[in-house]
Amino acid sequence: IAEQTNLYGTVTNPVTGEPIPNIVVSDGFNCVITDSNGVYQIVRNENCEMVNISIPAEYEIPVDGGNQPAFYKRFVVDKDEKFRHDFTLKPLAGGKQSEFTLITLADIQLYDTNDADRFRDETMPDVDALAPTLVNPVAVTLGDDTGKNNTAMWVKVKQHCANRKVSIFHCMGNHDHLNELSPDDHSKATTYWKSVENFHKYFGPQNYSFSRGDVHFVVIDNCLHGEKPDNAG
Repeated sequence: IAEQTNLYGTVTNPVTGEPIPNIVVSDGFNCVITDSNGVYQIVRNENCEMVNISIPAEYEIPVDGGNQPAFYKRFVVDKDEKFRHDFTLKPLAGGKQSEFTLITLADIQLYDTNDADRFRDETMPDVDALAPTLVNPVAVTLGDDTGKNNTAMWVKVKQHCANRKVSIFHCMGNHDHLNELSPDDHSKATTYWKSVENFHKYFGPQNYSFSRGDVHFVVIDNCLHGEKPDNAG
């Protein structure tokens, strides 16, 4: 490990323990690839809050206990402290999928408990019923999980997307930037960075990528913003 490195780890096959080279790893600001030993090394950005991998098409989507994509690790450490996190990727039994089905959920926009209840009782049962009928399904929201970045609604989205028949990736939209403390002004840097805190907390990085079949998905938070101020949290 290089002396200047303060974010590092390995990517390995959890069954064989073998290292996996050429996996893209990011701190949210810079990207590197793992070497022949499956090791990644990053001099992390001072605003870095997590590390994530780009899941190649030849590997299963790693999931947490709620069957939600687990491709990142959040952490809180001192600026110069070294942090290690190891990832594992399990090869798909049949190799890269020749076919898959993408389920998209557009503009969920949960504003209140009534919206959340409908999402739980109407939308998600439909997704659960549909997913088993599809070939290699994967799902992604297309932004605006919440109406005004209300913390209580992020909790509901996380809760209702857990333990579904398909793993669901999430994309941050402009309505997710309407901060609950400043709902009428989402143009300032302070509002922008405070808004992403909830997304980071519940769904990880707002900019990331993954591959299925011959398609590489790049998920981007494309709302305008400025530099992160010292008081952004």
